[in-house]
Formats: sequence, C-alpha cells, structure tokens
Amino acid sequence: MIKQMTSQKKRDGGIIKFSLYIFKFILITKVLIFLSFETIAKTNKSFYVIRDAEIEFFLQNLINDLLVNKNLKINSILPRLILDENYNAFVVGDNKIYVNTGLIQNSTSKEEIQGVLAHELGHLFLGHIQSRKLKIRNNNKKIFVSTIAFLGLALGKEQNLSGVLIATQDLMKKNQSKFSKHQELEADIYAINSLNNMNVSLLGMQNFHVKAKSKQEILGSPYQQYYSTHPSSEERLNLIKNFIRENPTKLSTNLNFKTFSINLETLKLKTFVYHKNLSKLESIQDYEETKLQNYLELSKLYLRGDIKNSIRLAEELKKSEPQNPYNYLLSGDINVQSNKLDKAISEYKYAIKLINKNTLNALPKISLAKALIKKENEYSLVEALNILEEIMPYESSTTFFWRLIAEASGKLKLKSKAYIALAEEQILKKNIKKAKQFALLGLQDKKLDFIYKLRAEDILNLK
Repeated sequence: MIKQMTSQKKRDGGIIKFSLYIFKFILITKVLIFLSFETIAKTNKSFYVIRDAEIEFFLQNLINDLLVNKNLKINSILPRLILDENYNAFVVGDNKIYVNTGLIQNSTSKEEIQGVLAHELGHLFLGHIQSRKLKIRNNNKKIFVSTIAFLGLALGKEQNLSGVLIATQDLMKKNQSKFSKHQELEADIYAINSLNNMNVSLLGMQNFHVKAKSKQEILGSPYQQYYSTHPSSEERLNLIKNFIRENPTKLSTNLNFKTFSINLETLKLKTFVYHKNLSKLESIQDYEETKLQNYLELSKLYLRGDIKNSIRLAEELKKSEPQNPYNYLLSGDINVQSNKLDKAISEYKYAIKLINKNTLNALPKISLAKALIKKENEYSLVEALNILEEIMPYESSTTFFWRLIAEASGKLKLKSKAYIALAEEQILKKNIKKAKQFALLGLQDKKLDFIYKLRAEDILNLK
C-alpha cells in the first residue's frame, strides 16, 4: 500500500509539485489583496488643498450661476483648490468640487472653467458617485471570483500565473471603463444643457476638449485608449458640435462686479506663486495692462523674497482698483510676512468691509484671526476667538480652523475650549479615541459654553 502511494506521488510530480500549487495559491491571494487595496487607494488619493479667498470667490460665482439655473440653493456646492498642475477638476461625493490649479493655469476663458464645473455638477446631481462606489464594491467581489476561477485553470493546466493575473485585471478594467464612459457622456450632456440654458457659449467647453485631445495625441497609445476611463476627446467634441448653437455670448477672462473685477490672468499668476514656480513667472512676457504687469512683478519679487518691493507694488494695485477687496487681502498677507501686524490687521478689516457688500466669505476672517493671534496680547486674542466662533458654522470642516481656536483659547487660558477644539481636529483626522479623550477633558469645566458642551457630547456619542 505504501509503495503504491509513493509511485502515485511520483506520477503526479510528488510533494514538490504539490508545494508549488500551494505557493501559487498563496502568491495569487497576496496579489488579490494588493489589487483590492490598490483600487480603494485610487479612490482615496490624498491631495493638498489651498485656501485662497479670491480664487474661491471666482469659482463660487461660476458654480452659483449653474445652481441658480437649476433652481438650487447658492453656495450649496463649494469649490476647493488643489495644488496639482493636471488640467482637470473632480468630485468625490461630498458637496465640493475640487479644482486643480492646472485647470486655472491652462484655461483661456472663464467659460472654459465653467464648462468643467458644469460637468462635475452633472456627476453629483446624476447620482454617479453612488453608482461608482457600488461599482467598486462589486468589482472587488468580481475580481476575487474571477481570480479563483482562473487559479483553478492555472493549477490544473500549468497556465502561466502572471498571464492569469493580467487577464483578470484586464476584464475588470474593461468593465469599469465601459461604465465610466457612459457616466462621462451623461455628465457632458448635463453640462451642455446647463450652459445652453444660461446662454453661456459652448466654445469654452469645446476649447477644453481640444486641449485634452492634443494632450491625448502627445501621450496616447492604443493601450491608453483601451483603458481610458473617459470617452475620447473626439467623441466629446462631436457631442458638443451637435448641441452648439448661435450664441451672442463671447468668451471672457473677466468676472465683473459693480465696483471691481477679477481677471483670470491674475489667478493664473497666483497659482504659479503657490507652486513656487519662479521660472514660469520669469518666462511670461510683459503685459500691456499696467495692473496685470504690476501683479506679475509683485509675484516674482515675492518668490525672490523681496518683501519690501512686494508691499510697494501691492500699494499700486490698491490705487488702480481701490474697491477690490482682494487687493487689500493681498497687501495684508504680505505685511504679515514682514511682521507688520497692525498694518496687516487694518488691511484685512477693510477687505472684509468691502467683501461683506458682495458675499459671505469666511476666509478673510480666518486671515484676520491669524494676524490677531500672532499679536499675542489679550485684547487681540479675545477678538480673534470671537471672529473664529462667528464663522464656526462655515469653516468647521477643516483641521486648520480648529487648530486656530485651540491656539487662541490656550493663550487665553481657556483650556476647556482648547480641548474641545483639539477633539474636533482629531475627529477630522479620523482618530475618534483621542477625540473622546479631549472631549472628556473639556467637559470637566462646568462653566463651558453651551455650543462647546454640545459639540463635546456629540463626540462622546460617536460609535
């Protein structure tokens, strides 16, 4: 009996072959886990958010026009600027549209940007985010089943293991691509209809896809086209041409208000400063318009560290457009850099006075609070804390905001408020255990303000 079993093992390749089967199974299982986590990681890609009052105001106005067109509440969808030179924008399922600095840098009109924003609103309002999340979960299940099925073939027929993995990924990607292309075309149609209803020229949207087509031709390959998660630029351009109509609206780089305007070119220059791209600024030809030229020179001087001459040009900008609040905000920011806090505070307060005539904007108040905290006297700290508490309903979703409250409260020896602020910061960082510890410390103060007490109790009730 023992001899018969031994000979059978020899015929089947013996214990070595069996061990190879086990090794293959373990290897493919590890790869499967990696692929699943890779899919999740792609949907949770980290990015660096820039908060800039002027750029957000510009984008918010373009979004609000689209919301009004659909009879939706203004400011219900918010823009966020991402430090990324890719020519794009995206949504991830909340009430925000994330706009890459690259979209601003490469656009030639505000209509071009508004077309992209309209497309992203389409994704939000057509339920694509929820569908995409469901698709990801289903694909994780499918790849598992497919891999196990192909694993059986590989073990039974000596099929190459790497080929099995490629085939399995291939099926999943092809399936995702078809689904995503359908959504993208729906979002395009939503954007086209919205812009036509608003009498906004589709040439801006068309220009976006012409540029995208050019980039695709430079970088493209048959494989990139096959795996593309978007319809080809040619398809999208044909779609726009089918809907385009005679439109009296011309493309523009200006967003005009009663007392001032915002020029897309100044926003471009500002994004190059955020990227610290001095070489790009130095390569830009001089502008004919004095205001734009001063902004260009100021940007270059600022990146070179010449704060004194930066302040001088900021004063020139204020003279050229004295009712533009964002010129005063710029001056305030530069004066903070040179530690001229009283001047900066004065500039911020005047900017806020001008802004309040036009719209609610909490960011300038955060800048003011930062400057007041930096002064470090009791009066300025109390003022800073009052300002931060006033804008709490609008800015409570950022860790930086809560860190400022913690700093101001700590310096005023209001430890309980500081603890609650630190608890809120930890919630945003997904550290519930630590958040509850801070909340408990804050609740030890029996005289804690009601709003802070309520927030602390909510944190303690989190599961």
